[in-house]
Amino acid sequence: MGRQRSLGRYRLIDLSLWSAILLVFETITLRAAVKWFPNEPFWVSVVPAVTAIVYMRWGPWGVFHAVAGGVLTSFLIGLPARGYAIYAVGNALSLTAIGIIKLAGRKTLQGDALKSMLYAMSVFLLMEAGKVLMSLILGWSLKQTIGTFAPEIVTLLFTVVIVWIARRLDGVLEYQQEYVKRVQRELENERGDMQ
Repeated sequence: MGRQRSLGRYRLIDLSLWSAILLVFETITLRAAVKWFPNEPFWVSVVPAVTAIVYMRWGPWGVFHAVAGGVLTSFLIGLPARGYAIYAVGNALSLTAIGIIKLAGRKTLQGDALKSMLYAMSVFLLMEAGKVLMSLILGWSLKQTIGTFAPEIVTLLFTVVIVWIARRLDGVLEYQQEYVKRVQRELENERGDMQ
């Protein structure tokens, strides 16, 4: 019971930290796009990268980051209410990336650079597909939809690079229940070696 409570507390802390990372960096990147570089044709979002990492760490819990990121993005770029629905609900389509994780296997995605980059790309593309679908459902024209989401293409490269870096860092792209068990085993082995 205590171990489950500890893991639940660890998950809450970890998810909160990733939420804080999302909040801080999304605010910085979008403030830069809106305030400092308003005439640039492209902008970057950290939402797909953070969401992809959280899906690998905690599974479906990452959908919270996808939806919250959509709400935050809508707020920061000043979208009307319909925009919130497009970004929040559209980003939620990325939840289907859990199927990719199960199909490919977490260990494979962690260990293979190309597959981890394809996974990151799929999370981004699922978010984009969700936003396009929602915008068309809510009455946007195809031209308006493409014009709105085309500037996010740089986010694809950014997402792939961030996930590639994350897979190289110990435990970052690892399923956290397995990570905690691995760390506990390593600590027990160290204690055994010291005796």
